[in-house]
Amino acid sequence: TRCLSDWSSDVCSSDRLIQCIQDGIELAVQQGCEILTLGAHTSIVSRDGMALLPPPGLRLTTGNTLTVAVGVNRILQACAECSMRGEEPSVIAIIGATGNIGSALTRHLFCQEHPFTRAILVARDRRRLQSLADALAKISPGMTIQIATDLTAVRDADFIAITTGTNEPLLYPHHVRSAGTVVVADISAPEAISPLARKLENLRVIPLAGAVALPGEADFVMASHIPQGTAFCCAAEAMLLGLADRKSVV
Repeated sequence: TRCLSDWSSDVCSSDRLIQCIQDGIELAVQQGCEILTLGAHTSIVSRDGMALLPPPGLRLTTGNTLTVAVGVNRILQACAECSMRGEEPSVIAIIGATGNIGSALTRHLFCQEHPFTRAILVARDRRRLQSLADALAKISPGMTIQIATDLTAVRDADFIAITTGTNEPLLYPHHVRSAGTVVVADISAPEAISPLARKLENLRVIPLAGAVALPGEADFVMASHIPQGTAFCCAAEAMLLGLADRKSVV
């Protein structure tokens, strides 16, 4: 209860938040927990878990690995479907490209066979953007790479991936080009697509870009803002780790 009141305080420091998360981890271990994932924004607050100290015997995960794997798979599936309709995308914009999920998704995506000839990397830190662009130039040397700190740059894209950790919508109608179909993979939680943007006739949003369906659990409810029977990838990663043979997990 004490930590919960701290979380809701506007003056709560990042150090105090990290301590609350650490206290929660230790409480979970006392209750017999062996695997713990950093859901909601606890991964962001704790610097992707690097500011935390897992007690001996606890496996701590951010859930970002499964989030990236599912996100890339959803993007490539959507590209294949677009190709079948004669609408194969060629320009992808990745919002939040330098974050933990964004940078991993970008690198993993461009290591695969993909249809994109141009990538627009959008984030706040130009130095980190340039570093990522330099790395991608080696991974996918034939692709044109553009960096931007302004969201208006995504208007050139026919595919947009959003990998941010914001509580407010980022993608509005004026960010979406008016000609042709624009596909969006929103891996953010909560979603970063504004209600007005969702009403655009040329906008196609990939369902479950950052979540997975749970087999045999149609009644499962994790949150009010994702479909029943599904779980966020960060939580699903912990579920998979719990189901896996401990010897098979490295």
